[in-house]
Amino acid sequence: MNYIHSANGSKAGHRHNRHLSRSSTLQKLWPSASRWLGLALATGNFLFAEPLPAATPVAWGNGQYGQLGDGNFYLNPPYGVATAVPVSGLTTVTAIAGGVYHSLALNSDGTVWAWGLGYIGQLGDGNFYTTGNLGVATPVQVSGLTTVTAIAGGKNHSLALKSDGTVWAWGQGYYGQLGDGNFYTTGYTGVATPVQVSGLTSVTAIAGGDLHSLALKSDGTVWAWGWGYFGQLGDGNLYESLPRGLAAPVQVSGLSGVVAIAGGGDHSLALKSDGTVWAWGNGGWGQLGDGIFYSRGTFADPLNPGVATPVQVSGLTAVTAIAGGGLHSLALTSDGMVWAWGNGQEGELGDCNFYTSPPSGVATPVKVSGLTAVTAIAGGSLHSLALKSDGTVWSWGDGAEGQLGDGNFYTNLPNGRGGVATPVQVIGLSAVTAIAARGDDSLALSSMTANLPPVITSLTATPSFLRPITNRLTPVHLDLVVNDNGASTTCNIISVTSSDPIIPLPSGRLEPYWLITGNLSLYLRAGLNTPGVTRTYTITVGCTDPLGNMATKTVDVIVPK
Repeated sequence: MNYIHSANGSKAGHRHNRHLSRSSTLQKLWPSASRWLGLALATGNFLFAEPLPAATPVAWGNGQYGQLGDGNFYLNPPYGVATAVPVSGLTTVTAIAGGVYHSLALNSDGTVWAWGLGYIGQLGDGNFYTTGNLGVATPVQVSGLTTVTAIAGGKNHSLALKSDGTVWAWGQGYYGQLGDGNFYTTGYTGVATPVQVSGLTSVTAIAGGDLHSLALKSDGTVWAWGWGYFGQLGDGNLYESLPRGLAAPVQVSGLSGVVAIAGGGDHSLALKSDGTVWAWGNGGWGQLGDGIFYSRGTFADPLNPGVATPVQVSGLTAVTAIAGGGLHSLALTSDGMVWAWGNGQEGELGDCNFYTSPPSGVATPVKVSGLTAVTAIAGGSLHSLALKSDGTVWSWGDGAEGQLGDGNFYTNLPNGRGGVATPVQVIGLSAVTAIAARGDDSLALSSMTANLPPVITSLTATPSFLRPITNRLTPVHLDLVVNDNGASTTCNIISVTSSDPIIPLPSGRLEPYWLITGNLSLYLRAGLNTPGVTRTYTITVGCTDPLGNMATKTVDVIVPK
C-alpha cells in the first residue's frame, strides 16, 4: 500500500494514481501434480497439473509505464524499484505473465487482469491509451474473458487460453500475432478487446514471443503465427517479404510429442516428452543452442540468421522446464539445475561471465552457477529468474532498472548498464509459487508479502532552491511517498551533507548550516557560500518498518553561487 507522508510525519492518505524485449511465466510444481507431463512447464500455464493456490502478485524493476501495478509511474531515473512491491488490489491470483511493458494476471475466478502500457490495446479493457502515461498503473479487467486457464504476454500483445481449448488474443496485430486472420496495419494497429485465434482447438499451452505467438495442442503438435522473418514460426519459411509473417496458425514442422513451449524474442523453444529441447528462429546470438552462431552479416550486407525448422539443443537431457529470454534461452533439468545459452553480455547466462567480446555469448548450454533445488525458471530481456523449492527467488543478468530485486541498481558495465553474472537472492520474498519476466521488470506470486521491505517511491523538498541570502536559516519541508506493504513505517531525516565546506561567519564563529526540526522538516542556511561556489545540500531520509527493514532515499537542495 502506498502512503503519502507529509512533513510532520503523518500518513496523509492512500495514493491511487491512474494517470515500449520479453516474457515467460513458469509456475512452481505443486506437490499434487503426480504425472510426468505435469513436470513439463510451459510459458504461462501448467500442463495437466492442478492450479496453484491463489496468491498476491508482486513486482520489481522497470515501472516507467505502470507495469509494476503499484499505482506509480516511475518517470525518473532509474525508472523503477529494486525491491518487490505488491500489485494493487489483486489477492486471489493463480497465474502471472509479463509483456515488455505490460503485465497480466489470471484470477481464481477465471478472469484476466492487466496493467502497464496500453497504447495498442494490450490491456484488453476496450481502451487505447494514447495520452498521458499511455497506460494504467493499477490492474484493469480484460473485457469479456471468463473460464481462462492460462495467460501469456508478447511484446505488445497478450494471449489467453480458455477451458474449452480455444485461444484469444488482443493488443498489437500489425504482424498477424493475434492470429485472427488479420494484419492490423492502420489506425491503432491492433485491437483493445480479445479476438479468437482462428482454427485452434484442443490447445493445452500458449506462449508469446516478441511479435509471434505459439500454441501447443493436446496431440503434442505446436502451432505458430505472427512475425516470421527469422523463421520463428518453424514451418520451413523465412518470411522476408511483406507482410513478413502469417495472421493464422501454421503447424511447426517435424515436432511431435511436445509437452511444453516457450517464446523468446525472435526465437521459439519446445520441450519433448523424452526430455530433449528443440529451438528455431533467430540464432544469431547462439540462442538456438545447437552449437552454431548463425551469421548476422554486417549492417551494409545483412544476412538472415534465422533457422525455419526446429534444431535440437546440444547436450541437454532430462529437461523438465524451458524459458525464453530476449536473446538467450534457459532450461531446468530434473536434478534441479539450470542451464543457459545465447547472449551473455549482461551476465544473463549466470555462469560467472560477462561475454563482452564477439560473439557475445555461447551457442551450447552452460550451467548456471550455484543454483540447486530449482523448480521454475523465467527469462527477461537481459535477465533471468529462478524459483527454488524453498520458495525463494534468485536472479542474474541486467540489473540497471532494479529487475534483479536485490536492492541494487547496477551500473558496472562499460555500456552504462550493469548487473551480475551469478545468481543473487531477491530480497524479502518467501512462499513464492510462480515467477515471470519479459522486459526489464520481474513478477512473482507469493502467499506472504508482509516481510517485503518498504520502498520510497518519491521524495521532494520544498523549496528545492534557496535564495542566497547572507546568514539566513530557511525552513525546508520534505514530502515522500512510501510503499509500506501494509506495515506501519516510521520515516525520519537521517543525515544532511553539504558540498561546500562550512566557512566562518564574519564574527569568526561557526554556526550550524542546518537544523533538523522534525521527522521530515529542517532549516538550511542560505548564503555564506564559498565565493563563486554553488552549494548542494543532500538530505537522506530513512523509512523503517516494524521488522527493522529500512529504505533510504536522497534529495538535493541547491543554493546558487
